[in-house]
Amino acid sequence: MSNIVNREFLIQNISACEPVKYEIREWGGYVLIDRVMADKASEYRSCLDGLDDVSANIALIIAFCINEDGTPLFKKEDAEWLGKQPLSIIGSLAKKIATLNGLTMDVQDEAEKNFEKADS
Repeated sequence: MSNIVNREFLIQNISACEPVKYEIREWGGYVLIDRVMADKASEYRSCLDGLDDVSANIALIIAFCINEDGTPLFKKEDAEWLGKQPLSIIGSLAKKIATLNGLTMDVQDEAEKNFEKADS
């Protein structure tokens, strides 16, 4: 049976979402993916405007991969290093980030296409 929640319950008991662990075997472990809160979503979407597919994927990774203390895992200057990683890693990680954060379907579709191309 489903429970009907009320405002007071939600505000008192539901906090921000925890980061999600995502395994990347080729890197030897997990990365933590941060979750964007609804009031910041348009800020992240606008950062992707005008970027090509791979650059958009790398921008998502830099924006959403975090350390355990919540600080960014990557810096903007790591974009070059990320660009030299296998497309299968970058595409699948970007797809996971986009899916978890409800970002535009275009970003998800492009990440999926890139992942499929890399696998073939």
